[in-house]
Amino acid sequence: MLYFVSILLGCSFSLLLNLDKNFITKKIGSNFLQTGIVFLGFTISYKSFLDLDNSLFPLIIIFSIIVFFSGLLIGKALKIEKKISYLVSVAAAICGGTAVSAIAPIIKSKPSDVISIISILFFLNIISIIFFPSFGISLGLDNTQFGILSALAIHDTSSVIATAFIYSDESAQTAAILKSFRTILLVPLIIFTSWVYSSKGKIKIPIFVLLFIIAIILNNIFNLNDTIENYIKEFSQLFIIIGLFCIGTQINRDSLREIKFTALFHFFILWILIIPASVVLIKNFIG
Repeated sequence: MLYFVSILLGCSFSLLLNLDKNFITKKIGSNFLQTGIVFLGFTISYKSFLDLDNSLFPLIIIFSIIVFFSGLLIGKALKIEKKISYLVSVAAAICGGTAVSAIAPIIKSKPSDVISIISILFFLNIISIIFFPSFGISLGLDNTQFGILSALAIHDTSSVIATAFIYSDESAQTAAILKSFRTILLVPLIIFTSWVYSSKGKIKIPIFVLLFIIAIILNNIFNLNDTIENYIKEFSQLFIIIGLFCIGTQINRDSLREIKFTALFHFFILWILIIPASVVLIKNFIG
């Protein structure tokens, strides 16, 4: 419930006061969320990786590739501008805003297109946080299955983990591992995009993903006890709650006007295909 309240308060705060685009919360929201993710790493043991089905990681790769090319095909069928379609596809296939931020300079997207897609992502992330936990309960998903669903069907890494936290701590750990792995797929995506657009793209894994992995390693080296892990878990949730409020403040009157119907429609079509596909995959191949 705290996650719902924090992000909705952020949205209300921004819309009611019509915050300036340079307002402090608009700049630091992602930092809080990413810090929360790094803290989460200190609560994950190697056993968490071993407990996951070994087939999950190749399935994640295959799923991401299918989503990416399906997005491009849908964009072509709908006659959506090529660069907008490409950004929507990478956002849905890999890690939302992080992927858009990494790919947009390579394909030389217009700033208005990037603003539009990022704005849509924020709305979809809010919808995910509010409705996905109830959706998971209605499907009878266990903690691991919901963590997998979150990692597959929700776009931004921070929103994936925040949503999974609402379901359970175990779901959040599963989602964090799988979504972080999915984020690393940015490396081959950047190489592929650079090749397609004949541009020189720099390979860069988001720093918070590396810190998250380092946190996991340190936790296992020093074998932190349950009491310390519980304190760290509380810090993790606190940072995520503050971050969600800040992210909510990024929804303002200007961003509402920037949203393009074509990009929104493309996202919607792709998302309503991703969600049932994720459920089918979980129920039939992961169980």
